Amino acid sequence: MNIFPACLEHMISPCITNSKHHCFVAYTISVIVAGILSLVINIISLFVTTQVSLGYLILNALISFVLIVLGIHFLISQSNALRNYVRAQDEAVKLSNHIQCLDKQILGYQDQVTQLEDKVRHLDKSIDALKQENTFCKNNYLAELDSRDAYEFYIQDLTRKLQEMILL
Repeated sequence: MNIFPACLEHMISPCITNSKHHCFVAYTISVIVAGILSLVINIISLFVTTQVSLGYLILNALISFVLIVLGIHFLISQSNALRNYVRAQDEAVKLSNHIQCLDKQILGYQDQVTQLEDKVRHLDKSIDALKQENTFCKNNYLAELDSRDAYEFYIQDLTRKLQEMILL
């Protein structure tokens, strides 16, 4: 009989647990047993009592029968509810596993993103080095062009002086 105060405590608590379900089942079974005992006592009393209390005994027997039927109905609905709860728990576990799998995929993608970012940084450094080399080559080319222009001007100046000397 110690189970009932503990069951009452579990029924009051807001969380849904298996022990809460067991408490409902225990209370329902006790109602069914009480109804059956009351029905048996009423049937035995029918043979012993007078006509005046016969109506009360029949009414009491009907109430006991209704209690038994309601208790059985409650047990069936509780077993269905427990089955649905277990299904929901299984679905929650599956979803949790799927979420963990997705988390692993996310970590893999993050690693790939990190590797790609490293490659991009390396390519940016290579591009900067190529830009510097291109700038250096361009400056050398421009310097060479300037020296060619200066050389051509020098040649033209010498040619003009030579022509002036020849004409004189």
